[in-house]
Amino acid sequence: MRPSRVIYVENDPALLGIMTTSLNSYAQIELLASFVTSGEALDRDLISKADVALLDLDLGSSNLSGIELGIAMRSINENIGLVVYSQYAMVDLARRVPKDIREGWSFIPKTPSMNLDSVVDVLVSTARGMSLGMLPPDTESESANMPHLSRLTSRQRVIMGLMSSGTSTKSIADQVGCSYEALRQELSVCYRILAPATSDTEDRRVKAILTYLELSGARS
Repeated sequence: MRPSRVIYVENDPALLGIMTTSLNSYAQIELLASFVTSGEALDRDLISKADVALLDLDLGSSNLSGIELGIAMRSINENIGLVVYSQYAMVDLARRVPKDIREGWSFIPKTPSMNLDSVVDVLVSTARGMSLGMLPPDTESESANMPHLSRLTSRQRVIMGLMSSGTSTKSIADQVGCSYEALRQELSVCYRILAPATSDTEDRRVKAILTYLELSGARS
């Protein structure tokens, strides 16, 4: 399988240099180009060739945001995957993406301890059409506060099924073919859907698992 072709956009020149060097060391990806500004990144020929773009959310006041840039890239290449990384809450960012183009978008946290192996895993998965850290569109409906299995993607149902059977997170990540970091993001979305409101004394993970078992008919 050929490497996933990547465009990278980051307005911090120091981080851009470090990440560019690091990403170039991975056989799973081919870094087509790195850019500091959104204007430079809007190269139609490059975007048409790319499988996925890694975009910083905040590219500076005179630039498009990472989400706006991703939307512009999608208008040029409808198949390009888009990975946005930021310090803001992923679910809040996901809601900024128009519902009709949310497939193939992923959101990852930007932290000093960001694991590059996990970033590459998310890039490759998103290039193949997966979406990580996204809420299904119908969670924004008026009934969003009511947990329901229909709001979980098929991948998230598999994950919750394994979780409810006592499978370890490491084993789940191996079985669904994702990194531990990507699995944590998926679980975070599952917990928001299945346990949208918890008290200070409740464990959100446990409540989500119990709700999943009840809704799936596995708990009488």
